[in-house]
Amino acid sequence: FSTKMEIVCFIRRSSHSVCGLPRGAYLRDQEAGALFRQEAVQGLLHPRLVPEGQAGNAVASAISGVLEGHISIGAYESAAIHWLPPALARFHRDFPNITVAINEWRSDEIEAGLEDGSIDFGITSQPQSRKMEWISLKTEPYMAVCAPNSPLAKELAFQLRRLEETVCILPYHTDPDLYQSLNPMEIRPKQVFSARNEFTMMALVAQNLGISILPELVLRGYQGDNVLLPLVPPIYRSLGILIPSVRDASPAARRFLQYLRETVDQIEGMLPPPCMLEYATRCGEC
Repeated sequence: FSTKMEIVCFIRRSSHSVCGLPRGAYLRDQEAGALFRQEAVQGLLHPRLVPEGQAGNAVASAISGVLEGHISIGAYESAAIHWLPPALARFHRDFPNITVAINEWRSDEIEAGLEDGSIDFGITSQPQSRKMEWISLKTEPYMAVCAPNSPLAKELAFQLRRLEETVCILPYHTDPDLYQSLNPMEIRPKQVFSARNEFTMMALVAQNLGISILPELVLRGYQGDNVLLPLVPPIYRSLGILIPSVRDASPAARRFLQYLRETVDQIEGMLPPPCMLEYATRCGEC
């Protein structure tokens, strides 16, 4: 007894013509109805997504489990390092014919890419504007980073107000969340050094040139011998998926979003709180 059956589907193009799906689209009988209904409801045959004359091929690929396509992602570098590789490893095993491009961009670049259609979705911080759909993935704390030979390394926490009197190494207008958190407290950091790349900032910190304030995901496993301190008061940023419309996204992008959310839940759910992570830091004593 075979657990597979051949599906022959016809899609109405107009009141006078139909097109059949190509032969060779096989799937397990238990999956046939569910997968076809899922893709149809989610807009697989939306005219904006599938060029005229290709609807049959699109459905055949989707329901047979050999979906083809391309996904372009704009992501913060930290998310591209920690979240995308394990998500893509699982996704590629199931959908080896889908190609993926990763663009490591800032938040403003991600929003611009979504507006001009050069990327399918972004992994970024929550925007102020509500023009697009937002799917939250994680709220993470910022932490202070100092060199091991800095006097601050002996402290259990860093008071944010001290940014006004301490030499700071901060992002060059690449982290709007940080400045949006500091502005209501009327904190004006004594910024002497600035850089776009967080790893450059950590290298400057390692030379004891100043202190930096960076998100936990950026620091995870990459801070070297630098010491991490929790902030008082704590400040946070929200990371998630920014997308013009989940419903109007391509079938490949929608499928990958499921894998991404599951992967992030698994990774972040297994991690202890930031102050318990195995960093070269004294915050484990707090």
